[in-house]
Amino acid sequence: MKWNRYILPLVALCLVVACDNDDTAPSTTPNTNDGHGAFWYDDMEFPVGEVRVSSDGFIAAMLIVDNGGNAASSTYCVVGVHPQFEGVELDVEKYYHNDDYYFVFEDPVSLYTNYHPLRSGTIYIKRTDDGGVDLSVDVELADGKMFAYSNLP
Repeated sequence: MKWNRYILPLVALCLVVACDNDDTAPSTTPNTNDGHGAFWYDDMEFPVGEVRVSSDGFIAAMLIVDNGGNAASSTYCVVGVHPQFEGVELDVEKYYHNDDYYFVFEDPVSLYTNYHPLRSGTIYIKRTDDGGVDLSVDVELADGKMFAYSNLP
């Protein structure tokens, strides 16, 4: 699917722009449940302040780190899967990045775009009845660093 090469970066950009505004786009809703936990990147823990969910084409979740209002130190992660993989543990070695899944991570020092496939691991996303998402990500990034997050019980 060649169109995904152009649409996915646009979707990721829309999610980033949506989180910068106080007004949330209708298709992107914040999960207001407290206690989002933290994700781990390269042996560092990042507390998640907000989770946004989108279902425009892909089922996507955006994890936004609570940075105390310091926009210069923003850190976020966007994870998405094709709708046919909602509720299925997706092995990133068996499926195609940008067609079946995507992963974007940015902090003040690092940027992992959706143009580099993940080396190994799994992604699980399923929307919940309350507008949130059940999410589990345990992957090895393109440079060998590990990323992990789960809000599953």
